Amino acid sequence: MAMTEITPTERAYDDAPDNAGVGPMLRLVAGAALVLAALALWLVPGAVATPSLLLLKLGASIGMMTWGLGLFSGALAQRV
Repeated sequence: MAMTEITPTERAYDDAPDNAGVGPMLRLVAGAALVLAALALWLVPGAVATPSLLLLKLGASIGMMTWGLGLFSGALAQRV
């Protein structure tokens, strides 16, 4: 069995950095949608203000805000 040398090849995305902007842009849009949805959850008119519903809204808004800001930070970190 002959020994062969494996040489690294250039990757396609190294040559075209403009095509790498789609993923971070989608993360920014999804993060903005989640942050806005978390804020809009409290602006619903005529909502019943029972303690259990308020606790559910609080948990959902904290979760959406955390997820949205995580998408923001991931997209901005990848862009730099």
